[in-house]
Amino acid sequence: MKNLLNRFFYAFLFLLFLFPACKSAFEIMEATASVSPVVDAASDKKMEEMLSPYSQTMKQKMDEVIGVAEEDMETGIPQGTLGNFVSDLMLNYTREKVDSNVLIALVNNGGLRAPIRKGNITIGTIYELMPFDNELVILSLRGSTLDSLVAYITTVFLNQNNVKSVFPFSGLVINLNKMGTYSVSIDGEPLHPSKIYHLVTSDYLADGGDNLAILKNASSYKQTGVLLRDLLISRIREAKGSIMSEIDSRFIVEF
Repeated sequence: MKNLLNRFFYAFLFLLFLFPACKSAFEIMEATASVSPVVDAASDKKMEEMLSPYSQTMKQKMDEVIGVAEEDMETGIPQGTLGNFVSDLMLNYTREKVDSNVLIALVNNGGLRAPIRKGNITIGTIYELMPFDNELVILSLRGSTLDSLVAYITTVFLNQNNVKSVFPFSGLVINLNKMGTYSVSIDGEPLHPSKIYHLVTSDYLADGGDNLAILKNASSYKQTGVLLRDLLISRIREAKGSIMSEIDSRFIVEF
């Protein structure tokens, strides 16, 4: 029975993989279920035979090697190589392919569900890292709103100081001291309260997820139609070799 469930799981993932951009909403009214300890061996075998082609195809797809990581990439405090890698990739892609006016990228460590380990990177690796269909969206924020966002990011970091409370970013440089005072620059210039800045993030965060309700104050919201997971897969594949990330001076904490 366990083998049957595994095959059903792979078949289910296969169907999801075939339609990655499809989103449906379901309202569950009431559900009841019971499990019988009696399993019809003949039916079990027949079901396995039916699902086998799908599960094998799915396994082959998930095992496809798309790149190589030179070192482990993980989330961290106040920054981590994994968060830096993902946010940099988001910003670079968006500026190159969608809107060159975008200066900032923002993600959340809570959405990065697994590290990328040194060695081969497979499609399955990226699905483990990011199992959700999060779409890239571009927001326009007034400088004063962006400053409030930075204030929230630094406050949560100081008060909680755990890896899930970190919001990796690219394009910003934040200097923070233990008293909570910070300075921030964007593209090498100080933040201007009245200026409009363009930021790329996930639709989950843009819609106020992870307590970022402040992002709902954006003056514009532009969908890109690009899933972050798909972007990671394509960009890693396009690199045609090894990838790496490093800790840099984008978030300096002076204690």
